[in-house]
Amino acid sequence: MKEKGLEVGSGIPNKKYDSKEVYELIHIANCFPELRERGNI
Repeated sequence: MKEKGLEVGSGIPNKKYDSKEVYELIHIANCFPELRERGNI
């Protein structure tokens, strides 16, 4: 993760993620490729 510039705890403060939730979010993002593009926020 470090090579992608991600840091532990860089998500929402005080939020715990379980692996099922993470995989569901990845699945949703795969259905909408525009969500994965950088710079559109």
